[in-house]
Amino acid sequence: MSVAGSLIAMRQAGVRSRINGYVQKLEVDIGSEVKAGDVLAFVAVPELDAELSVAKALAHVEQAKATGAQSVGRVSQKRWSRLNKLFKGDPDAVAADRVDAAETHAVRSRSAKETAQAMQQARMAELRRAEVMREYQTVRAPFDGVVTKRFVDVGDLVGPGNRMVMFSISSSG
Repeated sequence: MSVAGSLIAMRQAGVRSRINGYVQKLEVDIGSEVKAGDVLAFVAVPELDAELSVAKALAHVEQAKATGAQSVGRVSQKRWSRLNKLFKGDPDAVAADRVDAAETHAVRSRSAKETAQAMQQARMAELRRAEVMREYQTVRAPFDGVVTKRFVDVGDLVGPGNRMVMFSISSSG
């Protein structure tokens, strides 16, 4: 005996790329069983590689600046402390303007150190952003299921601005 009917998935999702680029490689096809997090495809974004390299280099530069500013700050603070102590012990031992100049330099050095640290944090945030964007090049399955449709081929332009779904995944559980 046969009965007519329809099989409807409990869950179904259209999977899109979260980044603009070209489909570089397909890892699954219609009928492929996937687990949550499995790689479905890779999206090539050549300019992202360059952006990541620049972000790494700039983060390194800012790290060096912060380290240098910290060293200069320590030396400036020590110099001002020594001159100030000497001046307080014997005002004739050191000219007051030298003590003032050393204090001004120490204050400027602290400001330069804080600025360098803030710039370093900003560059590290840019680097983390570029690394996250790079992760988006890998399109992954949102849940366990079966690929029921594939709408892309290698070389197709995909991305969040492109409303094209790359894959349809369905699950009965």
